[in-house]
Amino acid sequence: MILTQRSSIDLPSCLDDLVDIIPKEGAAKHEDRRAFVDLLKGLLLLKDDKRISPREALQHLFMTMSQFYLM
Repeated sequence: MILTQRSSIDLPSCLDDLVDIIPKEGAAKHEDRRAFVDLLKGLLLLKDDKRISPREALQHLFMTMSQFYLM
């Protein structure tokens, strides 16, 4: 019988859980992670008519970092 040790870290079950994986960081890093997850979700869609195009990906908030200019 092999006993496995359970980790004390809860792994995210979906991409949205990655946004709050490090809860004690500042608001800017939180928004950066939210934009990154949004970009990943758009890139990983299986239906090509729903998936974002390369042009849209380059114009995405995470890629342009335009959230820093809105402050």
